[in-house]
Amino acid sequence: MTSLDKHFEVIQNVMKQQLNIDNFDEFGLPVQDVVHLIGRIININSIEDPKLNETNIGLLNLNEENGGNVQKIKLQLSEVGSFSFFEGEIVVVEGTHD
Repeated sequence: MTSLDKHFEVIQNVMKQQLNIDNFDEFGLPVQDVVHLIGRIININSIEDPKLNETNIGLLNLNEENGGNVQKIKLQLSEVGSFSFFEGEIVVVEGTHD
């Protein structure tokens, strides 16, 4: 386990305690309920638009419970009043799959 993996595990455990949940949800599951995901902020369209904005912010899963499969999802932030992210930031998001 690398130091980055250990760092992520600590963040993941702290966030589970704060949210009072046992596990984070898996990326891409077709559920209608609210999900909690943890991951790293990425630029989905890094070639076309290098600056992060509402149209290109995505989340890269870091959850080893996901079987080590790397997955990316685009975040829809149109209903979020304001936000501030930087690429590589580890965040927990709550929302629904569309």
